[in-house]
Amino acid sequence: MNVAGSVTADPDHRVGKVLGDALVTSSSATGVDAERELFPDATIAMFPKVTHNALAHRPDVYDAITNWW
Repeated sequence: MNVAGSVTADPDHRVGKVLGDALVTSSSATGVDAERELFPDATIAMFPKVTHNALAHRPDVYDAITNWW
């Protein structure tokens, strides 16, 4: 499972695409960019308005991982 955050409410907004979660871009976190998909069968959980460090402290992130597992 790939978990990714975004500094913007809309992860597809160009600012969100450039900044990602303020540390990792969404294309790097998900393995998906305009040209290819590195993990074609991966489950991706996107968390808008959640920065990189905040991902580790969010119950909804842990719920998504638990439900996937």
